[in-house]
Amino acid sequence: MVLSLVLRGALFAQALALVPALMDQTKVHTAMDEARGRFSLEVNGAPMSSVVATFSPDEFAVIGKTVVRVGGNGCQEITMDLVGKVALLKREGCYFVNKVLMAQSKGAVAAIIQNTDNEVIRIGGSSEGINIPTCAVSSENGEKIQDGADVSMTRTAPPRSLWSSTSTRPSRGRATP
Repeated sequence: MVLSLVLRGALFAQALALVPALMDQTKVHTAMDEARGRFSLEVNGAPMSSVVATFSPDEFAVIGKTVVRVGGNGCQEITMDLVGKVALLKREGCYFVNKVLMAQSKGAVAAIIQNTDNEVIRIGGSSEGINIPTCAVSSENGEKIQDGADVSMTRTAPPRSLWSSTSTRPSRGRATP
């Protein structure tokens, strides 16, 4: 009886130790992103941990573009020239989609949202009118991205399932000559 209680206690302790790993939202988001296609962010040629926004296009390639750190919170009129550049915006002050739409209206080809905490967050919202890729980085990684850094962001669509509703299914009827 005592041995049984000890074993149950040990198993319970092991299960509790697994809870933080199961609750790791970065791993959950990574799996969700994989289902939508492979995403990568590189800064000055080095990969950087990030999560693609839910409203980003399904496929894109933004290669070798210059980063511009947008002053303020990116919620008011942006006066900087962002044409052909990647806007680095801080998380605060307004909805993510508002920041991205503001950067896009100034000519940005992509946006990176820097979290205020040292964790990568999931960015979502209505995609109406947004056509530039967007991702989120932690506060620490955001600080590593300097004005003028070289950024590449890519996302490839996942292969279509053989039996997806949009694929061509083999005929189940008789073959016709």
